[in-house]
Formats: sequence, C-alpha cells, structure tokens
Amino acid sequence: MLFRSVLTPSSATICPGVSVTLSVSGASTFSWTEESSPQDTIGIGSSIIVSPDVSTNYLVTGIEGMCKKTDTVPVTVASTLVVDFTAIPDTASILNPAIVFTGLSGSVVESWQWSFGDGDSSNLQNPLHTYPDTGSYNVWLIVSDSIGCTDSIMHSVYIRQEYILFAPNTFSPNGDGKNEEFIPKGIGLKDVEFEMYIYDRWGDLIYETTDIKKPWDGTANKGQMEAQEDVYVWLVYTKEANRKKHQYVGHVTLIR
Repeated sequence: MLFRSVLTPSSATICPGVSVTLSVSGASTFSWTEESSPQDTIGIGSSIIVSPDVSTNYLVTGIEGMCKKTDTVPVTVASTLVVDFTAIPDTASILNPAIVFTGLSGSVVESWQWSFGDGDSSNLQNPLHTYPDTGSYNVWLIVSDSIGCTDSIMHSVYIRQEYILFAPNTFSPNGDGKNEEFIPKGIGLKDVEFEMYIYDRWGDLIYETTDIKKPWDGTANKGQMEAQEDVYVWLVYTKEANRKKHQYVGHVTLIR
C-alpha cells in the first residue's frame, strides 16, 4: 500500500533573505532535492532549512519498504521591497523648521513607520514634521508589505540656526518697573561672544559689558551717576560659535 506523506508546510512564501523549515512525515527515510537539479541531494531526513534567492520548488522523496513517493513543496520568494524617501527641504531654518517627507516604493506597502530623529514618529506615507531645535537629525523609514517583509532607509536632515539681532530705540530707567534697561536681543545669541559699548553724544564711553545678561541700566561712570535724557550710540560686537563675527551700531533714546 502506498504511504501518504504529510508536508508542513505544503507551500511557503518568504521574504528575501529569510529561511523556512520544510518538514515531512509518513515514511521511514526522506531525501530532498531542488526541482531544477533533481540529481543533487541537498538534504536527508524529515526536515530541511532552505533560504532560496528566487522562488524554488523543492522535491522530497520518501521511501517506506518497497514504496517510493515524491512530493513537491513550492517556496515563493516575495518581491524585494525597495524603499526611499524625499525630504523637502532637507535643510531648513529654525524660523520655519517644517519638513515634508514623501515615502517612495515600487512595491505595494502595507505600513509606513517613520522615526524623525527627535523622538517623534509617524505612520503616514507622506508626513509633515516640525523640528523643535537646530541640529542634524537621522530620519529612518521602515516599510512592510502584506506578508511582513520589511525594508528600511535613513537620510539626514538639518535645521540651521538663524542669527538675528534687534534692539529697542527707547528705554526709560525711571524706577516704574517698565522698560528699565537696554540690551539688544535676538535669535541665535545663546552661544555667542558678546561685547556692548554705550557712548554719549561727545563720543565718551559711559557703559560697557561682555555679558549679554547685563543690560545698561541708564547709569554712567560705572554706575556712579545717572545718565541724562539724551540719544546715545550703542555698539555691539558678537562672534558666533562658528567664529563668524558681526558688528552692529545703533541709537537709543534715554527717557526719564
């Protein structure tokens, strides 16, 4: 009586680069070959682990006594996922740190998983992301298809610092707690070297500081006297972390 082979699985679909175990029972001995080269034995026993590069039919021949039977186990290798993405712009200003990401794939993608490099993520195909700070960010995109095959890619984006300095044109150090001090402010001043000089109308230096946290309080002669109501010239030198130098000159009116 001819025996009956039980194949597990009877067929399989795998992702590229993934292995699968093929098993059989129902006979005393088994040998495995590929359909394309049935003369070459690739395994002996009730199971074999295969990882074909392309879809392949495997033949398993069982022998029980005088009986011999051959079965076919097709293993399909799914199409390779190829993923990429664009980032527009790939370099953005901290004044507008929003980047549009577009997921690209020549295959049918079931899920998109983004990691923006700042702790945030998205599962949209084409997300818009706004970064909270300057710097370089490694953005990862991982995609998967209907059978769980995955592919991933990483690109970097950059949020650049902007450098802007502005200063009020009037202040009133009169003790009312409003607008008591003068200091230029701006964007990108956190890590810069800073010097500020205040001159009166005759060109005399009446105040200087190298600390951006020490504004002019309207005094002169190292705080020994109050400066009179007048228009004063301020001069500021700054040097960014990348050593780029800036010089600014302006006027400020002191009102008591």
